[in-house]
Amino acid sequence: MPFLRSSQIGKVAGSLSLALGLSLALGLPAPAAAQYVSTGGVARHGGLGGGGLALRDRRASPILNPAALARPVSLRFDLTRGGLTGQGASSWDAWDILISTRDVEGLADIALDLARERHQIQGEGGVAVRWSTWMLDLGGTAQAQARPNAALRQWVRQGAVFAPPPGAEGLVDVGYMVVPSVGYGHSFELGGPVKGELEAGARLQFWAGRYLQYRYTAQGGRLNQQITEDESSISPGLDLGLRFSPHCDPRYSFALVANSLLAPSIGNMRQDRAVSLGAAMQYHPRLTLVADALNLSGANDRAAKFSTGAEYELVRRWVTLRGAVTTRGLAAGIGIGPFDFAFTRDGQTSLGTQFRF
Repeated sequence: MPFLRSSQIGKVAGSLSLALGLSLALGLPAPAAAQYVSTGGVARHGGLGGGGLALRDRRASPILNPAALARPVSLRFDLTRGGLTGQGASSWDAWDILISTRDVEGLADIALDLARERHQIQGEGGVAVRWSTWMLDLGGTAQAQARPNAALRQWVRQGAVFAPPPGAEGLVDVGYMVVPSVGYGHSFELGGPVKGELEAGARLQFWAGRYLQYRYTAQGGRLNQQITEDESSISPGLDLGLRFSPHCDPRYSFALVANSLLAPSIGNMRQDRAVSLGAAMQYHPRLTLVADALNLSGANDRAAKFSTGAEYELVRRWVTLRGAVTTRGLAAGIGIGPFDFAFTRDGQTSLGTQFRF
């Protein structure tokens, strides 16, 4: 779709309407492409640059670090989380059209702009229930990605007035899935030279969805479309998390998270194994500092990201301000009562919201 002309947008409208329509209209979206990026479900952490793995309060996300489940709760609901992610200069224009019209064919108005570079847009949503040290979660995501080659990008930048040159081609990946998951956490008291509390958690998830790949090639003076991949399947994934707080100074906590020890995949959609580290310090009753090294293994073809951030309770339990500096840019967020909002601009632009009680 991005890089497609008006007459060609309609050819993929059916598939994209199914994927992105679920995302925007129902709040139960899905992914595609060779990457999977989680956003909206962790809006608080988004305001900290995606970090905060070692946070130990009751609002820490078990989706980001399953060790958060080790702290029991009576009964808690997370209704409804949602997020939008865009990569590429025109991605937010694409979201504006999709949200306002709920019609993929509206992207024809900016198709040439989208084709000037590689773009990716994604929507995400979900609900969760927690009790004691267990969690049941139902999430989903929809994603579309365009990957024009250099010849096609050059043709578009010249206005796409003449026939596409030989060798011009591009791929469009679309997909959608629902992701049910179950999580459990447990706490241990450590003795000896490393006295402290060790919290551990695991989250077993299942990807269930469909992936399609369209290839566009220049033939006979026009771009021809061909479906090169079409796969529907279910694939399991497993995330593990650890969090440690020493008794000698409980202001500090440290975390280790291993994502996708079982790596789920559907077609070219995949989530590779990733390892992240985090540290947090309760500097003041209202001020928390965090530092994180995310995706150290370079999963999903993305480089590691380092982040330092702070969270300050302006009005205790009602208004919280967040901000972070990362190796890819800046992030900011605000919490108002049970609502969390985040906006980041660090290689990807993302907007996340969350409501819980």
